[in-house]
Amino acid sequence: MQLPASIKSNIHSDNAGENFRMFILDEAAQQKELQGFDIIRLTLGKSDLPLHDDITNAIVKTTKDAYRNNLVFPEGLPELRNALSCYYSELVGTTIPYERIIIDAGTSSLYPSLFQLILKTGSEVLLPLPYYPLYRISSLLAGTTIRHYRINTDTMQIDMESYEANLNNKTRIVVVNSPGNPLGNIITREEISRMLEILPEQAYLVFDEIYENTMFEEQPSIAPMLLSQIDRLRNRIIVTNSFSKGYRMYTKRVGWCILPDHIVNAMRIILHHTRLTVDPAVQYAAVEALKHPEEIQYLREVHLRRWRYAKHVLSAIPHIRLFSSSGGFYCTIDCREFMKAYTISNCLNLALDLLDKTGVATVPGEDFGLPGTLRISFTSSRFNEAMNKLVHYFARDL
Repeated sequence: MQLPASIKSNIHSDNAGENFRMFILDEAAQQKELQGFDIIRLTLGKSDLPLHDDITNAIVKTTKDAYRNNLVFPEGLPELRNALSCYYSELVGTTIPYERIIIDAGTSSLYPSLFQLILKTGSEVLLPLPYYPLYRISSLLAGTTIRHYRINTDTMQIDMESYEANLNNKTRIVVVNSPGNPLGNIITREEISRMLEILPEQAYLVFDEIYENTMFEEQPSIAPMLLSQIDRLRNRIIVTNSFSKGYRMYTKRVGWCILPDHIVNAMRIILHHTRLTVDPAVQYAAVEALKHPEEIQYLREVHLRRWRYAKHVLSAIPHIRLFSSSGGFYCTIDCREFMKAYTISNCLNLALDLLDKTGVATVPGEDFGLPGTLRISFTSSRFNEAMNKLVHYFARDL
């Protein structure tokens, strides 16, 4: 596959370009750890809480089972697809056939294939701003034009004017992420309804609900609402999710999508020639994970406590502003005033300075189209200690 010039030029440039700064900071943190420094990583959306024993045991059991460990199903194990079908059918109140569910090695593998399957020459993608960079890279790989609708960082609501203004007869994909990465904003049913009302006939709404089970206050998933829409809309709605977040299986790489009937086979063909299979051990572990909803509630409570602590200690610090978060794995700090006051040119430099002076690793907001900010992850068991270090850094009490 030939890379479009728009991404080639960035890959071969000497600056950060399209590099994921999250990994630049995470690797810098690892280097410091190897040098003996005490580091707290608030970078990846990867919980450091252990997996449930039953999930781990399912991996071990399958690995030792010569038959199960060698099963190859490009679109995913029937057992896992059936388990997800039952899960969604119960939520929706109507049958979601397992044939519409495709398994891949996390959603990061799904999106590039999905975008190249749907997008055509001259088509456009409409992404939230801020966005998770996977959406942007998938769009660049498909050689399409990117437009954005804004999330208002004051209200944490969709700027509907920007949404409507950027829809046109070339729009082929609209991405919705709730709770959002990096803001932790939650899209309401009213907002989704309005988005669907004016969604162009040729466009698909791709709903990324990877954080839907980590909202601070338990709320019903929007996926049932989307999947139960009338046929005209249901056939243009795609839902994606993963076991990486709520079930903490980040490194196990099991994601899925629910597709309209008419594109399922095309995605299967892509996986036949590319993915071939996802490790059956982690797929059987995913089946086991679905039996443990209490794991979801536990993680939600942990993250809520950490968010409340962050809000408590950071809200009164001069020159920074903590954006409100309602769920997910992250909150975001607006550092523009601080950077201006202390002549820091960009957030990559800010994050590196913060790492050097405090041992706390964060993620520059440029990754998400939100310059002048830092994303902090709730995923470290030393989170409160890290927040105290941030207080000293931003208060210049070093």
